[in-house]
Amino acid sequence: MGPCHHEVTLGPNMSGEPFLPQPSVLPECDLLITHGGSNTLGEGVAAGLPMIVLPLFRDQYDNAQRVADLGELLADDGRRRRLAEVRENIRRAPGGETGGILIADLADSLTGIRR
Repeated sequence: MGPCHHEVTLGPNMSGEPFLPQPSVLPECDLLITHGGSNTLGEGVAAGLPMIVLPLFRDQYDNAQRVADLGELLADDGRRRRLAEVRENIRRAPGGETGGILIADLADSLTGIRR
């Protein structure tokens, strides 16, 4: 519901919180409806979700076009299988570990301190 959660009235069949840990919630979903920010798209792909993107501004329009070009629809079994493969590849990739090493090496090179 975001930072203005106190101004939002939910319907009787709805629930919400001011903020949710999106990467933890998305794996429980069947479909992601988003404005199309880069973080949300990345998290949606990592969760293997088909998406509906409704852009509002900036990079969201380009991101929405890319999702539309890929045709990520809920009823498309081929796309769902491909998204599941991408999700598993992302989960297996050592991106966080590699990123941490690269950042530490960069910090070392800038400060002259060696580990």
